[in-house]
Amino acid sequence: MKKRICFIDDDDKFEIPLFSKTFSDEFDLITAKDYQDCESEIKSRKGWKPDLFVLDLYYPSTLPDEAAIKMLKKHPFTVPDDQASIGQAYLNYGSTQK
Repeated sequence: MKKRICFIDDDDKFEIPLFSKTFSDEFDLITAKDYQDCESEIKSRKGWKPDLFVLDLYYPSTLPDEAAIKMLKKHPFTVPDDQASIGQAYLNYGSTQK
């Protein structure tokens, strides 16, 4: 079974199509412009659970994606291969950006 990736980026003209073209043959992808769209797509696929989130949290003209930040703080995801906590990785990154 293909690994499942959620890719969230506000650039749906370049970044999302490039990511999809590059990785769609090898991975089961969900791409979205924000976390709300990604969450809706996940819920529409019964039993679909991502193996990895790739997030662009800081958009050029806006604050970080607050919904994604809240979700990661409440429910950090663990990547089974190396037991790295994506939520903790984000929190560590976020603390360096203040």
